[in-house]
Amino acid sequence: MSIRIITISREFGSGGRSIAELVAKELGFAFYDKALIAKAAERTGFAESFIKEHGEQRGPNNLFSLPFASSTYNGMSTEDYLWSMQRSIILELADKAPCVIVGRCSDYILRNRKDAFHVFIHANHEDRAERVVNQYGVQTNNPLKTINEEDKKRRKNYRYYTDREWGAADNYNVSLDSSLFGIEGTADLIIQMARDLGVAEGEGPAADPEE
Repeated sequence: MSIRIITISREFGSGGRSIAELVAKELGFAFYDKALIAKAAERTGFAESFIKEHGEQRGPNNLFSLPFASSTYNGMSTEDYLWSMQRSIILELADKAPCVIVGRCSDYILRNRKDAFHVFIHANHEDRAERVVNQYGVQTNNPLKTINEEDKKRRKNYRYYTDREWGAADNYNVSLDSSLFGIEGTADLIIQMARDLGVAEGEGPAADPEE
């Protein structure tokens, strides 16, 4: 079966989103990162800024630090309700058209699909720190501390909802070092591997669509 779905999981500051966008553009796949957030906001009623900040965070020490964190929706906590909605959206998008999906445990959610290719992007701390400050515009006096804190949040969220270790090699088809290959080089490797496996090209828009 042709590869129709590529999930990109990534360390904070590794350039994973940029890589995913390049892959989607070259293959003609739909690209879901911001658009996924927008869909989750529409479905849950939460602000996009809230989902962007908290959609990959969960754990016993993280109650979102918000007044409604203990609220329930359809019998679920705020965190579990958001997870459930994001999961439903990811499953729907995977059925809709060939696509690249960034993060949000999409590798786990789509783990049983034979047409999915799962990638993890990592990089050295120095490159990540430089990217966080100069490209992401994060205001911090200690970028290394910031990236470690963000990775910790993603790791905790992933473990809570998947019972697996975030970044562990056996959870993905391939793990790539963007410090070694560069952003464009890493994207080229993913594109070539997808094509070698047999990719269903050109069936979806190469954008982060709002619909």
